Amino acid sequence: MRKTRSLFVLVLTVLLAVMLAMSGCSSGTNKESASGSGDVKSGDGKESPSSTSTPNKPILGASLKYDPNQEVNGGKQITLNVWVADQYDRFKSWADDYTQIHPNVKLELVKSPWGDYWKKLPLSLQSGVGPDVFYQHPSYVLTMVDFMEPMPESVFPSNEIEADFTNIVKTQDGKLYGLPLAVTTSGIYYNKKMWAEAGLTETDIPKTWDQLIDAAKKLTKLDKKGNMTVMGFSANGEYHDMLNAMNFEKGNFLFDSSGTKVSLNNDTVKDALKFYKDLSSVHKVTEPRQDSDEDEFGKGSAAMVYNYNWAGEYFNSTYPDIEWGYFALPTFDGATPPAYDKNMLEFTPGVNKVIDDTKKAVAWDFIKFIAADDTQVMKQVKEASGIPAKKSLMNDPFVVDNPILKVQKDTIPRTLNYGFIPQSAINKIVTKMIEDVLFNAVPISDAVVTAETNINKSFESAGLKFKSMERSYPFANEFKNQ
Repeated sequence: MRKTRSLFVLVLTVLLAVMLAMSGCSSGTNKESASGSGDVKSGDGKESPSSTSTPNKPILGASLKYDPNQEVNGGKQITLNVWVADQYDRFKSWADDYTQIHPNVKLELVKSPWGDYWKKLPLSLQSGVGPDVFYQHPSYVLTMVDFMEPMPESVFPSNEIEADFTNIVKTQDGKLYGLPLAVTTSGIYYNKKMWAEAGLTETDIPKTWDQLIDAAKKLTKLDKKGNMTVMGFSANGEYHDMLNAMNFEKGNFLFDSSGTKVSLNNDTVKDALKFYKDLSSVHKVTEPRQDSDEDEFGKGSAAMVYNYNWAGEYFNSTYPDIEWGYFALPTFDGATPPAYDKNMLEFTPGVNKVIDDTKKAVAWDFIKFIAADDTQVMKQVKEASGIPAKKSLMNDPFVVDNPILKVQKDTIPRTLNYGFIPQSAINKIVTKMIEDVLFNAVPISDAVVTAETNINKSFESAGLKFKSMERSYPFANEFKNQ
């Protein structure tokens, strides 16, 4: 009996030990699983790494919002072909940031030189192929709009866009093809070293065009043979834009009241042409050349130049030894004009109309990411040295401290935008008009008639549908030819 009891106790002890050991193993496994470390068995018995919860990324944007936690294309791999001109670095940065959030998306960038780009892109879109996403410029939208996908209201609600952005531009039928990111306009760059050597100070910054001519005379340099080695002022390569600026300063719209035909055969345009011609023939402060004034300035052969915001960054990167200053366009009487000049917009990318809906959805998601995220918008603002078109960025330190934008904060409200017009065609013919006057001795009165006729004929032959937005300008009532 005692042996039986002893055997029973022994068996019971062994069983308890085994149960405790099993309980310990089970408890250890549960702790490891709960902590999220190690490997666990999946439902089919195979080992797979345990998943860890990823913290939610913050929602981007104020009114137009972007949620980086939302999966794109169901997490499936997809590739978009993206064409760019001179904006490769910015697009690459946008693409890198976007694909870091969505690694299933691949954005393949293809770069072309500026001139080649605007030949290839319209042709490729018209042929029914072309890129999925592409850099767009307002000067060329009308030639491509039939092959572009308008921005969907479901992704870009009008009330959200209008709350976040200024300078929104739509086509004549009310469609939106891009959101403005940066606004730029013109001004005068001057070489600070040459300025000081000529005995000029900050108090000599011209307020009128006559004062600019006086300063240019002091800055102009000739060699012993009388050849001009430094032009006091140059607008070479930019005279078509400078002509428009003078036209606006005198209160004259480029288009007639219909908004569909240009008006060049008038005294204001003739006076502006004479002014530019007199800079070389009478005042002898410039030499008309078929060069670009930004390179003349960078190489030291021009002391002052007319140009847009982008030129400042161009000087910094291409001619870093040049110390430059910047001031607002002079006016004819020193007073605030009806408008200083036109302004130019930098837009979000465009989308090819013929790509499938799956690609369109990803393309619009990429573009919404750019527009909603202030960091992405600032990349465009910095590249263009422009005023942000996004309201939340108006007091960004870059904007507050930038030497160009410090000046333009007062002048940019007095610049107008045409909307989508055939800008490249106009520029080409106006440039020919000016060159005929400067180089070919064509009388001004003949040149303006020929240019006006040729521009309006080009509109008719191209069959483009547009209407200038000039008369939507807040100070349009100050213009003479309303």
